[in-house]
Amino acid sequence: MSNEEYLNPILVFHRAFAEYAVKDFDYYLAAIVSLSTNTNSYSDGARIVAVYIHLVKMLDAAYLIQQKDNKT
Repeated sequence: MSNEEYLNPILVFHRAFAEYAVKDFDYYLAAIVSLSTNTNSYSDGARIVAVYIHLVKMLDAAYLIQQKDNKT
């Protein structure tokens, strides 16, 4: 997370969904699960990593938003 995203965690969601649609997250998560149980190679590995990074950042942002809401 960038400092800007840390201060405004909603930006994480805006940036993630500006780059990928919900169906893209669904597709790549299914691919990750499939690859974890399969030995075949996957040619679109870079996109899987990008989706994974967005998901991790969204989890961090959700936690920050929850903490901010609990303080008010």
